[in-house]
Amino acid sequence: MKILLYKNMWNMLMLVLFFSLAGVSGSETDATEPVSVMEGDSVTLHTDVTEILNGDTILWMFGSKDSLISQIGRKDNFTSFFVTDDVRFGGRLQVDQKSGSLTIRNTRIRHSGQYKITITREKITYKIFIVNVLAVVGDTDGVKSVSVSVKEGDPVTLNPDAEMHKDALMLWRFVEKGILLAKVDIETNNTSLNNDNERFRDRLELDQTGSLTIKNTRITDSGLYELQIRGSESLQRFFVSVSAVIGEDQKPLMEGDSVTLRTGLTEIPTDDTIEWWYEVEGSLIAKINGESIETSDGADGRFRSKLSLNANGDLTINNIRTIHSGLYKLKIISSNRSCRGTITGKPICKRFSVTISVKSEQVKEGESVTFQTEALIQRGDMILWTFGALNLLVIRAELTGNDSIHEDFRNRLEMDHQTGSLTIRNITIKDSGHFKLQIINHKKTTFGRFNVTVTASMGNQLSESVTVMMPLLSGDVADGVNQQLETSNFNEIRHAHQCQSL
Repeated sequence: MKILLYKNMWNMLMLVLFFSLAGVSGSETDATEPVSVMEGDSVTLHTDVTEILNGDTILWMFGSKDSLISQIGRKDNFTSFFVTDDVRFGGRLQVDQKSGSLTIRNTRIRHSGQYKITITREKITYKIFIVNVLAVVGDTDGVKSVSVSVKEGDPVTLNPDAEMHKDALMLWRFVEKGILLAKVDIETNNTSLNNDNERFRDRLELDQTGSLTIKNTRITDSGLYELQIRGSESLQRFFVSVSAVIGEDQKPLMEGDSVTLRTGLTEIPTDDTIEWWYEVEGSLIAKINGESIETSDGADGRFRSKLSLNANGDLTINNIRTIHSGLYKLKIISSNRSCRGTITGKPICKRFSVTISVKSEQVKEGESVTFQTEALIQRGDMILWTFGALNLLVIRAELTGNDSIHEDFRNRLEMDHQTGSLTIRNITIKDSGHFKLQIINHKKTTFGRFNVTVTASMGNQLSESVTVMMPLLSGDVADGVNQQLETSNFNEIRHAHQCQSL
């Protein structure tokens, strides 16, 4: 497919910009700005724009391949934007809708690298940020640390790795909550377990070597444990990670459907408090307290206009998307309710796991594949096709026929400018992965995603053409996320217990 001639300088510059930021004619370039941040902190990359005006377009790209991670535009006094669902960022990106500045929350080492911003107004300007996320250096006091992972419900044993003196005193602590778990006096051969503690009641064991076992582990057991051996002045640390187990009772859902997570209550007593937490963010997203009912948009706006609560406290997530996957926790707090022998007044917890699987199609190497939509492209619509986990920009197009195509797909693409349908000819193994479509205008964003697996061809097979229908969903761009077409499952993790901490 040949690249169409550009009808105006703006589009020409955009094409050049996507493939080579160096030496862009007629554009303004700011010097590269280095930015350093400590791991775990947040960093904001500023556009230096006081206000986004009508006709403005701002693109944020990351890495050496210029993966598109955010786009902000304004038309007819309406600001639209999307933020990538790239797994490397995991919901950490936030965009200032007034200035277009990009914030990366809770940074990690993997977020280090080059960030490019292009601002299209009367002319194109761009700026490069080199972000360096500095690792947090732990205490180098010679204390031995061990990391242990376990599935929820399984036991975990923490083994001492130090020579015991006959007069040693061993102290096991859960550092996260300052709880003394066990004490072993080697000299008197006396041991004591803190089985009265609400969090670990009847779940602790000690053997003759001083090893500590936690039975029937829970998510809330995750954290730092410490063994102090007095007499030899030894210290050992254990980092325990307890992961949720996904059960077999799964209900298939299509993206765009609604899913309801149920409390199991027939009514809510007036003195009960119902809380729903989203553990990926660690944030409270919904709450019922008496006659007060509250829902939250979430830290990055992913739940905006999505959540509703009924009279029983059941949480419904409407028009569900990929970015809503994760672990949800229900917390029921009551002054006169008990559960499975727990002390009255302690909260009860239930967890629900929401998982996503992607629609897919398998094709042979060398074939053509067409992603067919039933969309009707209007004047002013912007069409974005991206590929892979890095959101590589495959093609950016408008109804006028002004296209910019990535060099990896050049001469192999055909796009229907009336529907946005895309054909890839002579497909290769490296084209296996996720293809995403967004049709953006000032009112809404229509979107879809499909997973393609390309297998090696066998012998002299005839080249075939495969057409797959890509159903499209509409969503409010103000959700602030790149939303996708997928299938979903949710599973209730079927046990309740005390929930002292989230």
